[in-house]
Amino acid sequence: MRASVVFTALSSAVYVSAVASDVLPYPRSATPTGSSAIHIVDASNLTDHADQVTLQTLAGVLARNTPGIYTVTAAPGTVDDLKTDASLFWLEQMQSDASSYNNLTFDDTYLHDFHGLLAKEAGVVDGFVKYDPTTNSTNAALIACAASDSNLLAVGSDATAEYLSQELNIPMERDVSNSTPYDMLLADGTMEKLSDRVAVFQPDTGGNAMYLSDYAVFARAPTVEHPAGGSEAAFAVFDHLNTADGVLNAAFGWTGDEHEFVALATKSGAVVHASDFFLNMAFFSNLPNSIDKQTAAHNTKAAQQAEAEAEVEVEVEEAHAMEEKA
Repeated sequence: MRASVVFTALSSAVYVSAVASDVLPYPRSATPTGSSAIHIVDASNLTDHADQVTLQTLAGVLARNTPGIYTVTAAPGTVDDLKTDASLFWLEQMQSDASSYNNLTFDDTYLHDFHGLLAKEAGVVDGFVKYDPTTNSTNAALIACAASDSNLLAVGSDATAEYLSQELNIPMERDVSNSTPYDMLLADGTMEKLSDRVAVFQPDTGGNAMYLSDYAVFARAPTVEHPAGGSEAAFAVFDHLNTADGVLNAAFGWTGDEHEFVALATKSGAVVHASDFFLNMAFFSNLPNSIDKQTAAHNTKAAQQAEAEAEVEVEVEEAHAMEEKA
């Protein structure tokens, strides 16, 4: 039975050192999260699911240098109970006085301006891969983006493709609308360009593609579905993982058959991270794991002081209430 996993994203963030990266499978950005301002983008404002996928591939492209996008699923300030929205909950946690990451700079300029964000980042985008959300070609597009030496976005919206090509002069590099993920794995030596340490498993329909597509593009990881009984694409990806002694691999996402999936992953030297609904994975996985002790101590002291002040305020209010009753 699948364990109920709620990713405590901050505590599970991994920023791997150059030495440890030879042993651990997790890749890293050229510079960690926080090296530049991070744009908050509200995915709920993108009514076309394909645009949500494009947004995530842009996040993955940026994360190859340093993460620059934090996706939320509702606008900040619009949710009363943050425990019902993980993206806003963690955003608030990071910005709190007690957080070791409250020095991160978040920018909401493009919160509801997807085209504006594309225009701003056009200089780092080399092209796009067109796919058709109705032909189960989403994962084929993600594979093409991950394997490319260029910075490519996966685009399933005709309107967005037109905007990129005509308004921003960003060319379409290839159209995989009629390709399967397995086709892409076999094409043009693609497999050799993909990571042999990490892989993403999610439905070919693209229904979950808002969640791990950023990490797949960032990590140059193959993205395929593992249905019950397996598939040619899934078997090919597992066979591609590095099984040398002492090497640990990682499989992200989930499956149609837990037992078979975990058995295949184990045989391929991979630990399974049940992460099919992990949003902003490229962002969280590149948070620095080394926090300046002085900063951490200052944040703790500030939090304690704020708590003490709140307690005093409550005591004063209680005293006033007692005086009024007297």
